[in-house]
Amino acid sequence: MKHFPNSLRAATPVDGHALARQMAEFALAERSASQRDMAAHLSAPPPAPVETLTAIYFQTVATANAGWQR
Repeated sequence: MKHFPNSLRAATPVDGHALARQMAEFALAERSASQRDMAAHLSAPPPAPVETLTAIYFQTVATANAGWQR
């Protein structure tokens, strides 16, 4: 299991993107691990692409960092 920082704070947008990507990959891995039952897997909607989740999480990280405008 990966460990994340206790905060969404990131020094730069590049660091924020890396954190968002890590969060997205973790979310997808958790979903895959929870769908061991084939019936549940077949009835579940397909997961969002990692790029989509990264964009959503990056927006959250950017907001937490006030858009890196200080």
